[in-house]
Amino acid sequence: MKSQAVVVLSGGITPKGILPSFVKARLDAAYRLYSAHIVKQIYVSGKYASTIETPPRFTESEAMKAYLIRLGVVEKKVITENQSQDMISALYFLKTEHFIKNDIHSFIIIVSDFQKDRTKYVAEKIFGPEYDIQYSVIESKLPANLAWDIFVYEKHILLRTRIFLRKTKTENDEYLKTKFFSAGFYKERNVGYIKQRIFDGRLQEKKDVRPHYSLTKINRIKKRIFEKYDLTDIDMAKNLEADFWSGSFLNFIGRDKNDDIFIMKFALFRKKNKDLSNEIVTAQTLNNQKYDFTPHIVEQNLINKPAWYFYKIVQGRIAGKFSVQYSFSKQYYHGYIRTQFIDYLEKIRSIPINGSSIPRWNSVYYARRFDHFYKIILTYPELASSSLLFKARDYFSKKNGTFDRVKLYPTHNDLHPANQIVSISEKRLYFIDFGHVSKNNIAADFCFAYIFSWDNPQFQKKLYDEFVSTLSGSEKSEFLKIFPLTYMYFLVWLLSFVRTWKGRAGNARYTQAKSYIFTELKSLLVHLKL
Repeated sequence: MKSQAVVVLSGGITPKGILPSFVKARLDAAYRLYSAHIVKQIYVSGKYASTIETPPRFTESEAMKAYLIRLGVVEKKVITENQSQDMISALYFLKTEHFIKNDIHSFIIIVSDFQKDRTKYVAEKIFGPEYDIQYSVIESKLPANLAWDIFVYEKHILLRTRIFLRKTKTENDEYLKTKFFSAGFYKERNVGYIKQRIFDGRLQEKKDVRPHYSLTKINRIKKRIFEKYDLTDIDMAKNLEADFWSGSFLNFIGRDKNDDIFIMKFALFRKKNKDLSNEIVTAQTLNNQKYDFTPHIVEQNLINKPAWYFYKIVQGRIAGKFSVQYSFSKQYYHGYIRTQFIDYLEKIRSIPINGSSIPRWNSVYYARRFDHFYKIILTYPELASSSLLFKARDYFSKKNGTFDRVKLYPTHNDLHPANQIVSISEKRLYFIDFGHVSKNNIAADFCFAYIFSWDNPQFQKKLYDEFVSTLSGSEKSEFLKIFPLTYMYFLVWLLSFVRTWKGRAGNARYTQAKSYIFTELKSLLVHLKL
């Protein structure tokens, strides 16, 4: 069936009006569809990126139209949309200013491989089910040194786009109309990242460029494994999305005929292969000891690049939303969760750690990370003047040698809400993503559950009391010695995130979290007689 139109979205333009090679590849594909009489019209969309302060010589849609005319497309068959400054506004204006008025209900979007997921999400959100949309994915052939930067950026911006559009309904055009281009989403620095790189001349057209081998290879390996186990893809927006903001790993989620869920995890960078190896070894060690709260690894590959492993996971929900709630969700606050969490930490601590490849969290490492988060906080005027922060930093600097005088244990070291899965039907808690396994003090893993239950003081207190009651005499002594310092680190760590993500969670939630953090810092300093 023929589509009524083909859409080519903008992708950046230099000050001299030069289009990047991957946008030209999209336009070439659109020209082929037009020449084959598959589409009647070509819509090109885009003014210029909202992050660009000085307008380029031509708008992006004008430059794209000129390119298509040079290829031989009749001028009146190329329609420009000149208001948009990002993907969301482009699809919004195409719908409201063109497709509704011209009664267009079926079209093809030409999309570069690195933007496929975000384009599909935004298009279906803006247009809704009454539109027949097809996607033609074009290989971008980006230079290898930039391919993963852009790919990782797309993972980040897709998450933020979902958050920005969470209140948008396809029938509610008024909500978006008031958001262009003043909303916090547009003011954050890395929105328009790719277009800014084009504008700054860092993505000029290259001759004989080749696609990054890993992206092509990853998709080929993933397809083979999914076919082997007869899996269908699951929409990432509705399910587990581990490592959504680390940018170091890529996860694919599939479901088999029995509704069992599987995850295939790839390391995106060679330097992360060791982390992936530690993760696999830890999970397998726990599985071999008959502990069933970790993923069951089905297949793995650490020899050939890219490294990956494939595991089965239970059905359940992530324990909370770090970047939106700053805490666990209500389904986490049950007695069996506390019991299982404490039990799991004891089992992880029992893993033999004779190998030297696992990172050690010593005083130097803690100090470096504390200073990093502290510097982030100081960039925000409403936080920079706090005397509590100065006192906390001074105490932490003087006492962080304590980290070198306590026993180190194997730790998960990344037990934020997205790495804990709650199965309400089974009344079970599961840990996933052991990519940050380290040797750390006895309070480190505990602090994740403690600090993320900040909005449920009763649960938090019971968690603390029950955890301490399970420790041996020497363990309890170590915990009481190191907990205040470790908890202080976690408070500063969380404060840097809640301020950075204020626009995602809203001012009310940010104010609640900030109040808790400063109250706890004050209480700690009083307890320490400072």
